[in-house]
Amino acid sequence: MPRKPKPIAILGVDSLSVSERVLLFCVASDTDPIKAGVSSATQVMILKNLLERDQGGHLVITDFGRRVLVSLIN
Repeated sequence: MPRKPKPIAILGVDSLSVSERVLLFCVASDTDPIKAGVSSATQVMILKNLLERDQGGHLVITDFGRRVLVSLIN
């Protein structure tokens, strides 16, 4: 019987704090992170390459951040 492939783990998913996870969801869903009380995690998320700032200075999710988000949801 063939073995089932293991799910691919994305580095960093398990190391995200609750506030970092909430911030990721906020940015992806265009929700104000300040109202969610998680704006303090912004710099850490940029350093982890999950978020970046666009030319207007707004937070946007990176491709890597989107893959992490999908991994969190699944």
